[in-house]
Amino acid sequence: MSTNRQNILGRIEDDLQALSTIKKVENNKSGIFDIETVPLPCAFIYPGPETRVNGVIGYESWIWKIYIEIWAKDKDMETLLEDVHEKLFSDERLGGYADRSYRTGADIMFVDPERSLEDLIIEYTVEHKHLKGAM
Repeated sequence: MSTNRQNILGRIEDDLQALSTIKKVENNKSGIFDIETVPLPCAFIYPGPETRVNGVIGYESWIWKIYIEIWAKDKDMETLLEDVHEKLFSDERLGGYADRSYRTGADIMFVDPERSLEDLIIEYTVEHKHLKGAM
C-alpha cells in the first residue's frame, strides 16, 4: 500500500479515535473479532476499490472507496452516524493527504435483535493524487 494511502487510513483512524462515543478503532483489520470481548461501540476501517481519474498534469489522480464498519449494542446508530459524519466532514482533506473526502452512503443492520446488536457500514469517497511515479 502506498504511503499516501496509509496516511489517509491513519488519519481516518485518528479522527475516529478522537470520538468519545467509539471505544475501539482498528484500521484494516483482518480476521474475525470476538463480539463478547471487544469493547462496543467499535469501528473498523477497510480500504475498498480505487479508480484512476484524469487529473492535474504531472499527477496521478484517484477516487478511492473506504468503508467504516461500526458495531454497537444498545446504542442509537443514528447518533453514531452523526458523530462520524461530523468529525470526518470537519477534516474533509484528511490532514492534507486528500484533495477531499465525503460520505457517499450508510447502511444500518440488526445483526442480533435479541441482543440489540447492530452494524453500521459507512461508505466514504476519497479523492487524492500524487506525483506521477511517486507513491
